[in-house]
Amino acid sequence: MVANYEGYLFYRSLFEDGIVPGKKAIVAFENDRALIARPFAWSDHVNDYWDEALNPSLLGAGLRLHVSRELSALCSAYATRLDLFVPVQDAELARRYAHIGMKDARYNRLDRFCSGEPSPAPTPPASALAGK
Repeated sequence: MVANYEGYLFYRSLFEDGIVPGKKAIVAFENDRALIARPFAWSDHVNDYWDEALNPSLLGAGLRLHVSRELSALCSAYATRLDLFVPVQDAELARRYAHIGMKDARYNRLDRFCSGEPSPAPTPPASALAGK
């Protein structure tokens, strides 16, 4: 979701000033010709939340069971390199993307999963609730 949103911001930043805070648009027009007004930088858009190991997806009950087994097998590797499994600016990134409707599934991240942090109860599918 973050990668899609940042792609949207990239395309807007081609022609609109301020999409990347403090920066002008990448393209400007002079005498009806497009010119590069500023260099493109990957760091304007790519961050740790593009990595699903650092920003995991919300999972349904069936998939969560399968993924939990796989994550358990990774806890020993996690213990050897704790720094690789936590976004550098987690709180800042969570605030930055709060408005796009991203569901918090950090309980599926190795730092939380391997520490035994409980995950929320799975939400039943809408079809299961329809008859009630």
